[in-house]
Amino acid sequence: MAEKLTGLRESGRILQKLNRKNYFTTAHYQKNTIYQYHPLFREFLLSKSRDSLDTGRLSAIQRKAAVLLERSGQIEDAAFLFNNIGDRHGLVRLTCNHASSLIAQGRIKTLEEWITNIPAESREGEPWILYWQGVCKLSYDLSESRDYFDRAFVMFRAQNEQTGMWLSWSYAVDTILHEFEDFSRLDNYASLFDEIFQKRLPFPSLEVESRVLPCWFFIIVMRKPNHPEIEKLAHRIFMYLQECRDVNLRLQLGFHLGIHYLWMGDFANAGIVIDSVNEGRLSKQSFRWSAFCGKIRTLCIYGFQVTICRAFVPFLKH
Repeated sequence: MAEKLTGLRESGRILQKLNRKNYFTTAHYQKNTIYQYHPLFREFLLSKSRDSLDTGRLSAIQRKAAVLLERSGQIEDAAFLFNNIGDRHGLVRLTCNHASSLIAQGRIKTLEEWITNIPAESREGEPWILYWQGVCKLSYDLSESRDYFDRAFVMFRAQNEQTGMWLSWSYAVDTILHEFEDFSRLDNYASLFDEIFQKRLPFPSLEVESRVLPCWFFIIVMRKPNHPEIEKLAHRIFMYLQECRDVNLRLQLGFHLGIHYLWMGDFANAGIVIDSVNEGRLSKQSFRWSAFCGKIRTLCIYGFQVTICRAFVPFLKH
């Protein structure tokens, strides 16, 4: 990396020599050897570079270093450099490229910090940044999260960006599910779905389809229970449930189907759904989920549908 940054073929040998002679340089031997300057020596070198290089040249070197760091997987260091030189475009690109993996690792705070460091005017003009802001807010502010998804949806739709548009729509619907309060809010999203779906455009990917159709099913269960396509869609959702290995998505699919069958009085299929979700549980959830299933079966016997719907909610939030 030092050679690519400086253009000096002997960069590696110079660093080895500095380390060998204890010139404020430490070597960390991993897959690729990483050299680290002593903090005071590093600050001295940075001070000298600021004195000897003009701002444009120094920023160009730091930008090149940030790109190299990103390619090597050191994305947090890359984000620091992009932010340090005020490269909003670099920070936006880095954020969009790595947001999904950060969310998967549970590093929501890191992602939020990156987004916060992007100037407000740039955030408002980037629908993917608005989308990821919505994802970050999902765990603690559903109303604000939905606002971000709504704004991202409008921009994606204007750009005819199908993946972003449908994902924003589906997560906005999810916020209403998790609030479990005012389901009349779903009517607007039902209208949007009808408007777009009338064009008969295919979903951009199976992944997007498997997110959108369960949300649409949730809407018609809660707001249009006599929809002519509801049974056909219920079968399709059950197929998704059989194939899905993501425990959180399985719980959500099971919730949608469970409400439908319970409200239709079809307790046999409700039990099948519970068993299907139970097969894909995570080991750490086994005790909680098994106890939950027992309660659901008891409630099914007495037809306490509303109580059952409420019972699902804690599992959907984990």
